[in-house]
Amino acid sequence: VMEVEPGGTNFPHHHATEEEIYLLLDGEGEIVAGGGADGVEGKHPAKPGDAYFYRLNATMGFYADAARGRKARMLAVRSRYPFN
Repeated sequence: VMEVEPGGTNFPHHHATEEEIYLLLDGEGEIVAGGGADGVEGKHPAKPGDAYFYRLNATMGFYADAARGRKARMLAVRSRYPFN
């Protein structure tokens, strides 16, 4: 489980050998799903219950909403590919 402070971020990044799922449990913000190396082009509004699957080398990240004044909590599940 990741916690992101209000206005904080899980900086956009890639995993060359891992797939990942993000499930937003609490809080709001912008999820990064694709759209270039820095993720700016791929920001999407995110609320509790939203889930995103990231393929190998996809841009992923999260920016927590600063205006709401509470932490965002996200479940991140990662699997290595290939499976060895």
